Amino acid sequence: AKTLRKLIQQTFRQFANLNREESILKFFEILSPVYRFDKECFKCALGSSWIISVELAIGPEEGISYLTDKGCNPTHLADFTQVQTIQYSNSEDKDRKGMLQLKIAGAPEPLTVTAPSLTIAENMADLIDGYCRLVNGASQSFIIRPQKEGERALPSIPKLANSEKQGMRTHAFSVSETDDYAEIIDEEDTYTMPSKSYGIDEGNRIPLN
Repeated sequence: AKTLRKLIQQTFRQFANLNREESILKFFEILSPVYRFDKECFKCALGSSWIISVELAIGPEEGISYLTDKGCNPTHLADFTQVQTIQYSNSEDKDRKGMLQLKIAGAPEPLTVTAPSLTIAENMADLIDGYCRLVNGASQSFIIRPQKEGERALPSIPKLANSEKQGMRTHAFSVSETDDYAEIIDEEDTYTMPSKSYGIDEGNRIPLN
């Protein structure tokens, strides 16, 4: 028990002077031989049809690779420096799987990956985008995000030629000159109908006793 206590104290002394950032880095350094935390694997399929199930490995050492079996070595597909654009969308089949497309420099066709859902395809796109921006020192995203329903741009207002603008100004000026004075109606014309007499006829008078 005393020997174990001394070993623990010696270990604590080694890291006692480390600040917060150094402690985090030291933790990951000790963890890396035990668990590959810097690599993520996604179950998917290469191409646009679900034929062979593979695991797409994404990490700083593997780049973008895939594994057909867990015990085999990963097959390299592309480096992050080769990725030009990233796109993801829903597939056109009834299962509505997620589609991930990577435009790779020098490749005749984009690299297409089929994921179980759009959410997984989006997660892969965000992870690859982060590595691409890191290795290229870029601040702008490589992702071309799909346009959602209702997010359509309004039509642009057509520009008028100078001659049309001049004509509109001239027309507006001529109309304003005549509209400043309202038409005055003759009051005699408004009372052309004879007025009705409301007097009492003398023959209809009733004498009062």
